[in-house]
Amino acid sequence: MRVLVEVIISGLGLGSIYAIVALGFVVVYKTTNVLNFAHGSLGAAGGLALASLLSDGGLGVPALAGLNPLTRFGDTLWGWGLNLVLAMIVGAVIGIIVERVAIRPMIGRSQFVLIIATIGISIALQTVIDRAPVARNLHVPWGAGSWSPGGVTVPKSAVASIALAGLGFGALAVFNRTRLGLSARAVASDREAAMANGVDVGRVYTVTWAIAAALATLAAVAFAFAPRGTGSLSTLGTPALFFRALPVIAIGGWDSYHGAYLGGLAIGLLQIAAGRYLSSHESILGAGYPTILPYLVMIAVLLVRPAGLLGQRTVRRV
Repeated sequence: MRVLVEVIISGLGLGSIYAIVALGFVVVYKTTNVLNFAHGSLGAAGGLALASLLSDGGLGVPALAGLNPLTRFGDTLWGWGLNLVLAMIVGAVIGIIVERVAIRPMIGRSQFVLIIATIGISIALQTVIDRAPVARNLHVPWGAGSWSPGGVTVPKSAVASIALAGLGFGALAVFNRTRLGLSARAVASDREAAMANGVDVGRVYTVTWAIAAALATLAAVAFAFAPRGTGSLSTLGTPALFFRALPVIAIGGWDSYHGAYLGGLAIGLLQIAAGRYLSSHESILGAGYPTILPYLVMIAVLLVRPAGLLGQRTVRRV
């Protein structure tokens, strides 16, 4: 029973990180119908901003070092949380800049062109991030600590990831019920009809990219939590995380927030459970079988429901 509880907690912790990533993907896909391959690099940029805010009090720019008044409170939970919020705002601003400069001029062109544009943005951002002369330590207050109620090991990082995913999903649920959220749903349904009814499509695109970049920052930070991560931002590992979350979107639904959230939790549980209970068969399954398993599930789901389990089917008139 103890092992089962630990598997569930660890699985939900990993699944929550996947869910945050998937939610960011879905936010952009619902409005632009484009899979954003720059999502991982946007997350790494926001995570780097947090590391800089906590380490040198700047944003990766030497001239701004020491300007953050919250740096000295970074070793407290509330101070670290405020710095995380500030980093998410920085990530959102980067997302807005990317949307206005590189994406907005291409709206209306083919999906292929927009996807190539996001790949180019990803490469450019990754190059800048890799060369940023700042420390990468995120100074997470709880480190690799855990609780042990009744002999069950409960990693604090897993609980934090679950809480952050819940907050992200809840925030999107609230956003969907606002006037701007309704406008975003209208644009997702029919862009031309939304424009005809006075919806500011450009504003919707800006806001959705900002939300997606903020969620990407949150996911990159959660992925670095120890003991799963090192406690430091890895600009190489972060984009890989975002590709690992692609099966979550395909399984849950390309345009479904509920599908992204529940799919992320399910995939996380599946990976942790497979790693724990099938480890004795590793010689047969291969060393990387927990990583491959979600892709096999994805293929099986797409053969039956191409739009995902909770995604909306597209009806085309011919």
